[in-house]
Amino acid sequence: MIEVSLDDDGNELIFDGVFYKLKLVSEMNPRNVGEIKVSKEGTFMVSDRNFDKHFFKKTYSWGFSRKLVEVFMESFPSGHLGIKSDVGSFSIKATDAVEQGDYKHFKKIGFELQLMVHHSCFKKWNISDRFNKFVETEVSNETRTRIGD
Repeated sequence: MIEVSLDDDGNELIFDGVFYKLKLVSEMNPRNVGEIKVSKEGTFMVSDRNFDKHFFKKTYSWGFSRKLVEVFMESFPSGHLGIKSDVGSFSIKATDAVEQGDYKHFKKIGFELQLMVHHSCFKKWNISDRFNKFVETEVSNETRTRIGD
């Protein structure tokens, strides 16, 4: 089962049941942008982030692709967003991130509309304790949608 979202420029957001991958037209290979992990606390989409690259210092916020958050919330409405970074690990309920975050456009094409969530909205957590056991997740059959439909 694979779900693919396309933007008007042909960039793809791919979900294979465990990993979210971004395949830009300008790049040869897709890159991981999130991993689904399930624990007794719930379902998490965990993203590896580099503080210097992914933390917007002007607003003291972490950024997520708007489309990535929307696709995640369609499959896991009560899910959490998790960040594993070089400065610590943090989590927030996805619905809280949408309510408390602001949107910012960094580029004019593709999946670049970002949901910016202030660092103070996140809870610090110990990611290694939560995911000693993984649970298989099942999402809908193969789907292909256009952004904006």
